[in-house]
Amino acid sequence: MLTKIKPLLNQYMFFLIKALAQIGVTPNLLTISSLLLASLLFVATFILGGSTPPILVASLFGVSGLFDFLDGGLARYTGKTSKVGAFLDSTVDRINEALFIASFAYCGMISFQEAYLIIVGSLLVSYTRARAEGLKHNVKLEGVGLMERAERLVILFIIYILYVSGFALLSKIVFYLLVVAVYLTVVHRIMAIITFFGKKH
Repeated sequence: MLTKIKPLLNQYMFFLIKALAQIGVTPNLLTISSLLLASLLFVATFILGGSTPPILVASLFGVSGLFDFLDGGLARYTGKTSKVGAFLDSTVDRINEALFIASFAYCGMISFQEAYLIIVGSLLVSYTRARAEGLKHNVKLEGVGLMERAERLVILFIIYILYVSGFALLSKIVFYLLVVAVYLTVVHRIMAIITFFGKKH
């Protein structure tokens, strides 16, 4: 869903992308920086647990997510797109998402069992796309299903805001709606792959 409007969002962020390029920031530097911030969030919540200041969690999560969003646009703007960069970006995306979810568990927002549930679902969403597109039959799963990575992270952030604002029950309800939507996305992608290859034979 958000993937489809990413080019439009990049237009609104163009001034920032241009500024980063002018001061010599590279796409890979943004990618690594987003990983470092996500790791810092994980370490902070691991040490501080439920007493981690919400402003710290929100700031590290937000800036890491922003860097992750900007790296692709910066690569295209500077002409520095590469297979290595694409691989690094995709790999860091998976790591960051797991670190974010684990951090929310250490904060007390969700249990570790719930964290495991959403991490497995998120990885399956990514894996189905990577595996299908790796078969090299022009399979494109970007945009298939409701809960791609951007949507998942936005909703997780909303859940955290609800949690720290005192709406624990509502945050839990939204979390489980997210879990259901994630696994429905996995099923949607599996069915799309089966349908695609069924037409080939």
